[in-house]
Amino acid sequence: KFFDYNVFHVPNCKLVAKSYGRMLYNDFREDQSDFPDVDVGLASVDYEASLTDKALEKTFVNIAKPIHKERVAPSLE
Repeated sequence: KFFDYNVFHVPNCKLVAKSYGRMLYNDFREDQSDFPDVDVGLASVDYEASLTDKALEKTFVNIAKPIHKERVAPSLE
């Protein structure tokens, strides 16, 4: 919510989407009120476990899709 555009440098676009989802997860851990539709229990997932938790990853990649399209996709064109 703090940036108009985001640019990531990675070897493929799938990693960009995952990176953006991870960034949102980090925001969620700081302030769950910004994500009212997400189970607050995800904020307490151990850091190491969160790195391989596919359900967590999928949740935040899906949340990120519309924001990714608006803020990240222009940098990929």
